[in-house]
Amino acid sequence: MAQLATKLADLYKELVTTTVQFDELRRYTKESLDEFKRLLERQSDKIDRIERERITAEAELTARIKFLEGRLDVLSEKALHLAVADIAAGYVRRGADGDAIKRLPDGT
Repeated sequence: MAQLATKLADLYKELVTTTVQFDELRRYTKESLDEFKRLLERQSDKIDRIERERITAEAELTARIKFLEGRLDVLSEKALHLAVADIAAGYVRRGADGDAIKRLPDGT
């Protein structure tokens, strides 16, 4: 009977030890999962912030490109008007000799 009581005490001690270890392992696992969840949320926030910054930068660059294209169009149009005015002035100067239209040196 004494052996049975000793054996039962040992088994109870193992059960208590195992329960404590299991509870400790469960707590550690929960803490690890909570930390992992926090890290994932932080990474998600970083990714969202970076994406917003990318979208903003892309919009700014697109606006800048459109502005520069508009300026280039205006400058090209001005250059074309100046070239046409210069050619017209050349025709007028050559027309002052009595010959209304003369050919340019390049044959035009």
